[in-house]
Amino acid sequence: MHLSRTLPALLLSFALSGLATPLTAAAATQSDAANLPAALEHAIERSLYRVGPHRSEPGAYEAHNERHRLAAMFRPSGVVVSLNDEPVWGMRLATYGRPGNMVGAAEATLHATGNRIEYRRGALVEWYVNDPGGLEQGFTLHERPEGADALLVDLAVTGPLEGRKNGSDLTFESEAAKLGYSKLFAVDATGAVLPSSMELVARVGQEPVIRLTVDDENAVYPVVIDPTITNDKKLTASSPAVAFEFGISVSISGDTAVVGARNVGAAYFFRRNEGGADNWGEVRMITGGSQFGFAVAIDGDTAVVGAPLVLPGTNGCQRGRADVYGRDEGGVENWGLVANLEAQISAGGSNCLFFGWSVDIDGDTAVVGAPG
Repeated sequence: MHLSRTLPALLLSFALSGLATPLTAAAATQSDAANLPAALEHAIERSLYRVGPHRSEPGAYEAHNERHRLAAMFRPSGVVVSLNDEPVWGMRLATYGRPGNMVGAAEATLHATGNRIEYRRGALVEWYVNDPGGLEQGFTLHERPEGADALLVDLAVTGPLEGRKNGSDLTFESEAAKLGYSKLFAVDATGAVLPSSMELVARVGQEPVIRLTVDDENAVYPVVIDPTITNDKKLTASSPAVAFEFGISVSISGDTAVVGARNVGAAYFFRRNEGGADNWGEVRMITGGSQFGFAVAIDGDTAVVGAPLVLPGTNGCQRGRADVYGRDEGGVENWGLVANLEAQISAGGSNCLFFGWSVDIDGDTAVVGAPG
């Protein structure tokens, strides 16, 4: 949190980060600065994350965030975030205040210094700080809004991403990108946590709105409201997505994720930095019969995939199986078969096991569930 000024104010902030293709904002990189003296490293960082005049649009500013691989364009009317040089999400302050007494955002004048830019609207200052932690946004209200009901902040959003409620959070996504708006909390000057929530408000014929609601009745100002925006990598399978329930099961360990797709009997392995920095690229697809991929688990270099409908038993029952795979079995990142796990059936016992319905692994020990 960047509290560079001490103000009797209300402060709202979030961090914005991305996972798109690296931007060539400056020749220097963070890795170049890794072993430099602290003062020089700090100077390079300021240069990398500087907010400066836009190259082609007078009155606008721009910033590149190398670490999070996003770009932001600051116009007086609002902010637009781009990934891979494509605008994907925009936001502007629409109104704030209390129910029945909302105030429209006044026209702003922009002022940029170093890696910070401010939208100054008289008693209200909206600011952004661009640094390795992301693009942080804040609203500083110098005067408490009138009224006694909950404090509301409405942010109009634009762009091709479709918004939806996800538990207590919000997500905005398309086929290629996904933004999460989450982890909302609010505290006052004494450190007391204030009840807060977020919702997506649809308005007929108008932009959708993110509404932040805070109960500040007993709050001591300044108050901090802090959601977080993240650009979450969306994994897609290499094979045609024809109703195959990709994502029916998922597991992750370190920089490797495995995703099950039971309707085509497949498990997909993804690795971070495959195909680019912070890109989650597919390294292997394994198929294994009916309902293979119904359950998956991974720990380090070993994965287990359940297939509860393989190995037919008697009277139409399914015994099921779980397969164990090793990362470098048969080649680097090959994820080759190490073992087939099957349940031992005692004499006269039922073979309607559905063995592989659930799986888990920890080091050298695997656990397989069989609800039958």
